[in-house]
Amino acid sequence: MAEYYENGDSIESQKTLIITRKLVRESFIKLKPNSKGIKYKCSRNSSAEITQELVNKVQENLHGNNPHTQLGDKLKCENLYFINESLKPVKGTLIMGSGQHEATQCNLKDRTYAEIERPFKHVQDAINKKMLESKEQLE
Repeated sequence: MAEYYENGDSIESQKTLIITRKLVRESFIKLKPNSKGIKYKCSRNSSAEITQELVNKVQENLHGNNPHTQLGDKLKCENLYFINESLKPVKGTLIMGSGQHEATQCNLKDRTYAEIERPFKHVQDAINKKMLESKEQLE
């Protein structure tokens, strides 16, 4: 049960909770184990959380390499994308997000892969600052 904030961090699960302010369906996509899915983009303060672990962890990953798969693992970022193994369009419910902003919540019941595309700016700035400090110490 951990939270991930860096660019490229990913999760894969049997059931996933997605919360975002903007959800856009992108395209159909061919997945690794001979199946198809739909790719969605989430923007404006998004998160994805594992609510049920994969049933068969030995199975090949849907899309990326080495995603996090533990129950409660969570991605928090500015933009993320996810691929849902179901070919039915995802429908979300409106909830109150931060402040007065509405958000869309989706409880996905099919196998899902999610990955951070753009982290929060303050997190990226902190990572860059750490990298610069470690370079200066090496010199």
